[in-house]
Amino acid sequence: MVICDAESACKACHGSPESATTHEDCFLLFKQRYEAEDMFQRMLQRLWILVAWRIPWRRGPISAIDEENISIPDISAIGGYAFPMLRRLPPEIVQLIREYSPDSLLWRFGLALGLFQQLSTPASGDLVSMPLSDCLLWERDSLLAPTSCSASCSSPKPQFIRLTIDSFGIKRIERLLELSPYNPKRSERFLFVTIKESETKDVVVHFKFGTLRLEFPDASPGGFQIWDTETCPPPLGRCIFFWRQSIETAQFQTIDIRKITGITFFMAWNRVCQIHAHTAATPTAIQTWKQIPPMRRAVLTWIYLPISLNDDIIAFGPTIAARIRSMLTRFTLLFRLRLAGDVIVGPYQPNQHGPNGNAFFALTNQPVSTLVYGWPEPQNKYISTIGAVLNETPKPYQDDSLPSPQLKKPNLGFPYYSFASLWNVIRVIVYDNPDTGFCRGILLHYNNGAERALGQCRIGVDPAKIYDMPTYVCFIPQRYTRPNRPGQIKTAIVRCTNQDDHKHDEEGWVCTPMCHDLDFWFTQGQVDIWVD
Repeated sequence: MVICDAESACKACHGSPESATTHEDCFLLFKQRYEAEDMFQRMLQRLWILVAWRIPWRRGPISAIDEENISIPDISAIGGYAFPMLRRLPPEIVQLIREYSPDSLLWRFGLALGLFQQLSTPASGDLVSMPLSDCLLWERDSLLAPTSCSASCSSPKPQFIRLTIDSFGIKRIERLLELSPYNPKRSERFLFVTIKESETKDVVVHFKFGTLRLEFPDASPGGFQIWDTETCPPPLGRCIFFWRQSIETAQFQTIDIRKITGITFFMAWNRVCQIHAHTAATPTAIQTWKQIPPMRRAVLTWIYLPISLNDDIIAFGPTIAARIRSMLTRFTLLFRLRLAGDVIVGPYQPNQHGPNGNAFFALTNQPVSTLVYGWPEPQNKYISTIGAVLNETPKPYQDDSLPSPQLKKPNLGFPYYSFASLWNVIRVIVYDNPDTGFCRGILLHYNNGAERALGQCRIGVDPAKIYDMPTYVCFIPQRYTRPNRPGQIKTAIVRCTNQDDHKHDEEGWVCTPMCHDLDFWFTQGQVDIWVD
C-alpha cells in the first residue's frame, strides 16, 4: 500500500477506492471485542460506514471541527477497565487532566470504547436511498431513515434545505420556509450547508446503520458550499474573494474582526497552510498548529497580525500580480489598519516591487467586518481561497502602493518581511526560541492603542520578555550551526532598556533609540534586522 501525499490533485487518488486509517492497537482492541468471525465481519462493515461517512460526501471536506468539542471519552468505561477512581472525578477535572496529557493512550482507549458503544447501538443495516430533493427531515440521533416528502407532504414543501455537519458527518437534514438574515456569529461545534432544492439535482441520500451520506453525480462540481455560520451565508454581493478557485464547493471559515486580538498565518513554501484567530477562548495558536501534518510543521513560518481592540481593518488585498495570476502561490497580502497602518503578510517578492521598493496591491475600498477563508482541501493541504465580507456591496479594487521604507536586497534567501516604527512605543515584547535563546519576533505596543509584529511572534508558545517604556531596542547579530545541517544560520539576540547610559558585555551590539524604524527580514529559522 502506498500513502499519497501529493501537493495537488492526484489523478490516481481521484479514481481510487476510499480508505480509512486506524491505529494498530485500536484495531487489535476491536478484534478482541468481536472475536467471533461472523460478528467481526458484521461489525467491520459497520465500522467502515461509521468512519468513511464522517466525510459528508466522497472527496468532500474533512471537518474543521475538533472532535473534543463533540464528545469526551467514556469515563465510566475507562474506569471499569483500569481506573475505577476516575469515575468519581467531576467532568471538569477530567477535562483538565486530558488537556495536560492530550497524547496519552488513556484517552484514545476511551474514544475506542465510546466507538464500540456506538457500534453496539441497534440500527438497521439495510441501505435506504432517495433523492435529496425528496428528503423532508432526518436526525442522526433518531437512528431512523430519512422522512420522504412524497410520503408525508400534503402541502407544498419548503424550498430551502439545511444540512448540519459535525465531526461525525451529517447530523441533520431539515427544510426551511425562509432564510434568516445573515449573522456573523460562528459555531464552534457545527458546520452548515444552506441550499435551494433546485441546487440538489441528481444528488442522492444514502442511509445505513443510523448514519447518512450524500452522493453527487459525476458531472457535478461534487459538493456544496459549507459555512461555519448557522444563518444563511452572507450575500455574495457583499463578499469579495481573492483566488476564486472552487468557491462553489469550499468549506468556509469566518473570522469576526470585532472579536479577536490577532491572526496567525501558518506559512510553508510561501503558501498559507492554516489560519488561527486569537480570541479569549483560543489565545494561542498551538491547537491549530497541531492540525497541520507533522512533516509540514517542521518548515512552518508563523506570521502574526495583531489587531488591538481599538483598531480595525479598513482595507486589505493581495499584490496586483498575485490577483492577476489568480493563484495562491507566492502570495503577499496587505492589511491596512486604522491605527497600526499597513502590515505585510507573505513573502518578499522582488519582481512585484517598483524601483523605489514599494509594492503595489489591489485593495478593497471598504472596511472589513469579517474575514473568510477556505479550509485546506485534502488534495492540496493549503488554504483554497481568502476574502472578506464587507459592510456594503464591494466597489472596484483600488490599486495602491505601499508607503513602506525603500527595500534593500535582503541577505536571506526567500525571506518574509516586516517593518515598524519605534516612535511612540510604550511596550516591547521579545519572543525567543526556547532551544537557542535567539530572537524569533518582536511585538510592539503604541500609545495610540495600535500593535505591530516583527518576525515570528508565537503568542503563548515561545518565552517572552516584556519591556515597558523602553528608550532603546538593542540587538546583536549572531550566527550558529544547526546539528546535522550544512551552513550557518543568521539570527540575533534582542533586548530593550530604558537606561541611556547602558552598556553591553560584548562588542557588536546595535543600540537603537526609539526614533528609528526597524526592518525585520526572517525565514522559518533565520532573522536579519536592519535600522532605518
